[in-house]
This record gives sequence, C-alpha cells and structure tokens, in this order.
Amino acid sequence: AIQTKIFNFRFLKTTASLTLMSYKIKNRKDANIQEDFDPFMVAVNKKTRNAMKKLAQIEDLEKKDKSTLKEEQIEKIKTKAEVLSQIKENERIKDLYYDSYKVAREEGKLPAKENVPAQQI
Repeated sequence: AIQTKIFNFRFLKTTASLTLMSYKIKNRKDANIQEDFDPFMVAVNKKTRNAMKKLAQIEDLEKKDKSTLKEEQIEKIKTKAEVLSQIKENERIKDLYYDSYKVAREEGKLPAKENVPAQQI
C-alpha cells in the first residue's frame, strides 16, 4: 500500500533507485506509523502527491512541440528542477520523521509495538 501511495514507478529509472526504495519502505514499515492517520505524514504526503502531479504535467508539456506552448506552460517547464527538489525534500523529511519515531520507541518514549492498539499500527 505504501509503495503505490508514495511512489510513481515511472519516475524510477535505475535498479539502484528500486533498491533504495525497497530499503526505505522496509525501514518505514519497521517504525509502524500508519501514514493515513498521522497528521504530519498526511500533510507531507499531500505535498508530495501535489508535486508529483505537477511533475507529470511538466513531463507531458515537455513531450509537446515547444512552438505550440503558451507562455505559462513554458514557465511551468522551467520549474521542473524545483518540483523534483521538493519531492526529494519531502522524502528526506519523511525519512527523518521515521528515524526519530524509531529512536523515540527505542528510548522508551513511545509504547512498544506490541502495546500499541491495532488501529495505530
């Protein structure tokens, strides 16, 4: 479920990216955060999803003949690097959140996995 919500596989080009993605997903599952119910993760995922939509629109515009594009569309294409950077930053933020959650659990600041009610896991 996490894979389809967070990642759009057409943006992953290499085996290294797939390996890194599977590592992140495994690490994120170990933290036992349900992204659909965690307000912070919902906000980050929403920003990521919106950035992915923008990126898809930009890629569609790049496929078109440049001479037929409007000024706004050309400006949108110029924001591709910024949109990619935003997606990477959102993923970095999520990684930090998962890492801090795992550390807090290991330090005993959060209940152990087996003591958390089913709807929170």
